[in-house]
Amino acid sequence: MNQKGDKYKSFRFKQFSIRHTDSAMKVGTDAVLLGAWANFENPGTLLDIGTGSGILAMMMAQRYEKLRITGVEIDFEAFEEAKFNVQSSIFDSRIEVVNFDVNDWLPEKKYDAIICNPPFFNFSLKAKGISRNTARHTDALNLEQLAMFISKFLHINGSAACIIPADQLETFKKNVRVKGLNIERICRVKGQPNKPVKRILIQLGFQPVRPLEEELTIESSRHVYTPEFLNLVSDFYL
Repeated sequence: MNQKGDKYKSFRFKQFSIRHTDSAMKVGTDAVLLGAWANFENPGTLLDIGTGSGILAMMMAQRYEKLRITGVEIDFEAFEEAKFNVQSSIFDSRIEVVNFDVNDWLPEKKYDAIICNPPFFNFSLKAKGISRNTARHTDALNLEQLAMFISKFLHINGSAACIIPADQLETFKKNVRVKGLNIERICRVKGQPNKPVKRILIQLGFQPVRPLEEELTIESSRHVYTPEFLNLVSDFYL
């Protein structure tokens, strides 16, 4: 509960809470998967593109104790909510949230790590409301723009991680290749064993490496989570 009353819904994790009443994109499995799966080597700085309610910024702050984080968010209501969440947390001194369109933003430095749960429903029926459309569609940031931004602002020895729909994997591969990026790790995510792969977790960098390929199934059956999934998110979920 926060001081503004019952209408503000919060999602509690082990070390922080996320209020996601005003942010267009609510706390969901995609963000938690990405925040738990991304693996950066002792980063000093991290950029969270499209921070939303601030969940990925907070997860990264929990995982890397000395990390300084910038979360950039285009939607003003989401920005205000992310700022509230950060200021209400133990990570306040290490996270800065800024209200910008990432396409117009010019940071003064390159980052050791970049993370993004991008808008990707560019072929789906648009949600009602401008804020939710901005968060869920690629009108404001498409995957080509994301690849360009990563290549421009990622440190030469850094890594970037994101989650995308499985049907956009080949397109995204072409986009990152053109920008001089290489896939370091890739994880294909299924909801259940008999379901098709729906999401792809990808980690990128400039160094040429043989990509590590993984597969993760979230549930063994409806509402019965696999040991692999539970182990992955065990530091976060209550």
